[in-house]
This record gives sequence, C-alpha cells and structure tokens, in this order.
Amino acid sequence: MPRYRRLGNSAFVTLVNMCFNGTYTDLCYGYNAFWRHCRDLLDAVDVTGFEIEAAVYTRVLRERLRVVEVPSFEGYRFHGVGKLKTIPDGLRVLRAIVREMLEARKGFVRKLRFGFRGKPA
Repeated sequence: MPRYRRLGNSAFVTLVNMCFNGTYTDLCYGYNAFWRHCRDLLDAVDVTGFEIEAAVYTRVLRERLRVVEVPSFEGYRFHGVGKLKTIPDGLRVLRAIVREMLEARKGFVRKLRFGFRGKPA
C-alpha cells in the first residue's frame, strides 16, 4: 500500500477509535465475520461502495457489539489492477464515518431522559 493510503487509513482508524471508543487497527481490510443475530443491524447500513466497511465497523461500535480482530497476511497482488480511487473513495469513507457520528449523536439525544429522576418530561 502506498504511503499516502497508509496515512489516510491510519487517520480514519484514529478518528473512528476516538469517536466511538474503539480499538480497531484497520477499517478497510475487507474480510469480516458476524453472528447471524447481527444481520438486522448490518442490513440497516445503507451504503454500497468502498465505504461499506467503515460504515459497518462504526455501526458495530455504535451498537456496542463485541469486536475481535484476527491478524492476517495479505500478499502482493500478482495479477490485475486495484480499482481503488484514493481521493473519491477516501471522501466516501469520511462521509460514512461522519454520518455514523451524527446518527450516534441523534440516538444519544433521543435516549436522554429529562424531568424528575430521569423520567420523560
């Protein structure tokens, strides 16, 4: 991975970890496994491009699901050319992260209780 992509990826990882109290090491690896009971949560993610992993990972943190990262090795590409477009795809990832941050904030405000002893006013 070129240096500028590593820098962007680490910036996204740092942003997500700081905003969602996570411990991710990579947001864009591309290999994920989930339990079946998480499917409804993942079906609610409404993105379809390269940014889907960032949206799923932030949603998982937002819903406070347990996450386990398993180290893996990715060798060099022998055939073909990568289809990633650094700037447009990076902006899409950033947009997905910001959208999840705003949704988390709306959800937090909705869950707040006002009035006497936390009861709705």
